[in-house]
Amino acid sequence: MLESRYYAIGIFSNEWWINNTITVIFILIFLYIGSSSTPFPVRVLNKDQSNKTDQSNLFSAEYITDLPTISKSTQERLKDWQEYLDWRREYVNRRLFGVRYLKRECIDDKLVFTFAAKDEKTLNRLKTLSSRNERFTAVSINNSTNKWEYSHNSENRDFPSYLGEFVEIKRDVYEIREDENIPFNNPVINKISFRLKEQHIEEYNMLENEETIIEFRKKVAKKYPEIGFIVVSAVGDLSLIKRQSKILNKLELESGFAPFLSSWLFDIKKASKPTSEIEIGTWLMDNINDDQKRAVKVMIDAPDIALMQGPPGTGKTTVIAEAIYQLAKQGKKILVASQANLAVDNALERLAKTPEVRAIRLGKSDKISEDGQQFVEDQVLKNFYSSISKYNFLIINLSEKHA
Repeated sequence: MLESRYYAIGIFSNEWWINNTITVIFILIFLYIGSSSTPFPVRVLNKDQSNKTDQSNLFSAEYITDLPTISKSTQERLKDWQEYLDWRREYVNRRLFGVRYLKRECIDDKLVFTFAAKDEKTLNRLKTLSSRNERFTAVSINNSTNKWEYSHNSENRDFPSYLGEFVEIKRDVYEIREDENIPFNNPVINKISFRLKEQHIEEYNMLENEETIIEFRKKVAKKYPEIGFIVVSAVGDLSLIKRQSKILNKLELESGFAPFLSSWLFDIKKASKPTSEIEIGTWLMDNINDDQKRAVKVMIDAPDIALMQGPPGTGKTTVIAEAIYQLAKQGKKILVASQANLAVDNALERLAKTPEVRAIRLGKSDKISEDGQQFVEDQVLKNFYSSISKYNFLIINLSEKHA
C-alpha cells in the first residue's frame, strides 16, 4: 500500500508571527499533518467519548485509546490562551464603533458614504478615530442588532468589506426622506470618503471615456452594501477570536487532524527530528544557493514541523517554491497557507510554468492578486495544459539542438 502524506506550508511575517501565536495554533491544528506514521484524516477521542463511533476514523478503537492523552501542562497553557482570548474579546468590544450610512457612491478615485450621526458627540468620536489612521470597514445592516446605532451582531456571518485610506469628513446637504425613519432627534448628516484600493485606482486611470467611467463607478460601489454601517476594522477581530476559541476547544478535546500535535505544541523539543537526509539531484530554481538548498531539505525531512525565519529579501519565497516542487515530484500533496494573500500568490507564481505542480488557488477572488488569478479553479486546467505545452516545446528544441 502506497504511503500518502500531506504537507502544510505556512507563510508569516516576523511581526505577525509574534503578535498572532494563537492564530498559528489555529493553522497548525487544521493544516498541519503529522508524521509519516499518521494517515489523514484522524480524530482522537477522549475516554468519555470512546463509546461513540466516528466513520471518518482510519484507526481502530484500540489504537485511538492507546494514543497519548494531552498533558496537564498543555491544558494549563490552553487555559491561559482562553483567558487571553476572553481579554482580547472584551478589548475589541470596547473599541467597536460605527455610524449608519444612508448612501454609498464612487466619485472619481474615492468611495463616498453619506452617514447619519446620532449627535455631535458621535461625529467627533468618528473624527478622532479617523485622525488616528484607524482602518474602517463597510458592513451590512445585519451586522448590527440595532438598525441605527451600531451594536455588533455576533450571529451574523457577513464578511466585512475593508475600505481604503481615509480622506475626509465634511458636512453634506441631504434631504432626509420620510421612509428612512431616522430615529435621532437631531441627526448630523455628513459625508466620509476613502480612497479606492490600489487595483481599482489603476483600473480607473486606464479608463478613456465617460461611459466606461460610469460603469466602473457602479461596479465599485456594488462591492459594498447599499446601506449599512461604517465601522472600525476591529469588527473583523471578533470573528477571528470566535474561530480561535473554537479551535482551542478542539485541541483540548484532542480533536483535529494531528493527534500528536499537543505533545510538542508548547515544547518544541518533543517534536520528532529527521532520521535521514534526502538527496536532491535536480533543482528547479537556477539561482538557489547552498543555504536555501539546506532549508528545502529540512522542510522535506522534518516529520513534524520546520520553522524558517529571515528578513525580507533573503529568499524565503524561493525556498518555499522549491520545496513545493520537490514534494510534488515525490507525489506528495501540499497545502500553502498564509495570513497574506500575496505571499501565497508569489510562491505559486514561481511555479506557473512547471507542469509537475498542479496548483489550485482557493480564496475570495477579489483578494487574489493578478499573478494568482491563473491558479483559481476555473483557470487551473487551462494553465496546466499551457505549462505542459511550453515544457514539451522546450524539450523538443533542446533535443533538436543536441541532435
